[in-house]
Amino acid sequence: MVPACKPRARAAFFVDGLAVSRSNMRAMALNRLGQRVWFVLASLGIGAAAFLFSDLFEPAQTKTWFFGEGYARMADAPFACDSTFPHRILGPLLAHVLGFGSAHYWLFSHVVLVLLFAALAGQAVRTGTSWAGASLLVATLSLTRGPALFKGFVGYTEPLSLLLLVSSLAAVNRPVWFWSIQLLSLLNHEQILFFWPWLLLQRRLAGGSWRADAVGAAAVAGLYALFRWLVDQHAPAQLYTPANYIGWIQQPPLVVLGMTVVTVVMLLIAFGVLPALLAWHAAVDRRRVTGFGIALFLASMFALCCIALDVFRFVAYALIPIWLAGIELVKRRRGAWIFAGLGAVSGVVLAMSPSLFGWLLGAFMANQPDPASALIRTVIPEHPERFVAIGLAVLAIAVAGWIWGRRDRRRSAT
Repeated sequence: MVPACKPRARAAFFVDGLAVSRSNMRAMALNRLGQRVWFVLASLGIGAAAFLFSDLFEPAQTKTWFFGEGYARMADAPFACDSTFPHRILGPLLAHVLGFGSAHYWLFSHVVLVLLFAALAGQAVRTGTSWAGASLLVATLSLTRGPALFKGFVGYTEPLSLLLLVSSLAAVNRPVWFWSIQLLSLLNHEQILFFWPWLLLQRRLAGGSWRADAVGAAAVAGLYALFRWLVDQHAPAQLYTPANYIGWIQQPPLVVLGMTVVTVVMLLIAFGVLPALLAWHAAVDRRRVTGFGIALFLASMFALCCIALDVFRFVAYALIPIWLAGIELVKRRRGAWIFAGLGAVSGVVLAMSPSLFGWLLGAFMANQPDPASALIRTVIPEHPERFVAIGLAVLAIAVAGWIWGRRDRRRSAT
């Protein structure tokens, strides 16, 4: 245990609705070397255990897949600029420096996933969760198809992006570290830009300075623009140039609507009933900014899915608000039991998802080259009863979470 410190002032900072007194944060500041070593080792232990636990249900593959193969080749020569995505250099560069190379890039990818689980556990403990609660939280989330997807999609960038997103929350009241992490995130994958509005909200809630954020954002954007310009001069084989992004933003309304439907369904496939925690978290907190933060994050994720189209990967970002809501829940009386129950029900939904939703994914992929528009024009009219059932299920999950949150809020007020 870390000894408590006497607070100099009773202030609070907030991370998406999680209020932690500064005195408690100082108590978890890990000032002694022994405390830091214990904290890191315990977090890594939970991360490794969660990875192995999820391996019982989703075995880790030992070969990179599809886009992951390109990143693996980059690990042999990160600055060669001869790959499909030469600007997404962070993962391959780290693997190269650490000596993994293309032959062992699969191992590097799994190490990143372990570090992600460790960061989720460590940050949960730093915000007041017990080690047992953090273990339950991370073990349950490791079984969802959000992070577990990347045990098969080996070599993809999303686990490292998620790890850097969690690191951003840990450094939210340190502007230099915070914006340095944003630069690293951009060098990993430019999709992090979609979440900058939410990250800026976290900085506001942590008492961050607008001036510091303006300078930080401008510096990061300028450095990244310079980097992309240099890459564009030496990377004739790259697949996505800045011109591609402009074309993607101009999606027709039917595509946006179709991708929104698919994203909602993929949330159920990836996380089961755990998204009910988002409605609960928004309702249970007396401050409206919590619900606004959740809505802003989901809007950012939906925008990413609608523009980039790889919904099966990008719904993994919902892990972050679900994790934050889970932290708040497991700290409450009987909250760990409730979270475990939600995890068990979600496990049943995840096990049944191939039979429940396999037909939809098959229909979606069969209508190439414009599956999103075909979903609205053809698939939904052909299966109206199924989509009504899906809509009712989503509505029931959201309403149940909201009613539950409102009830807990009234109880805490009495």
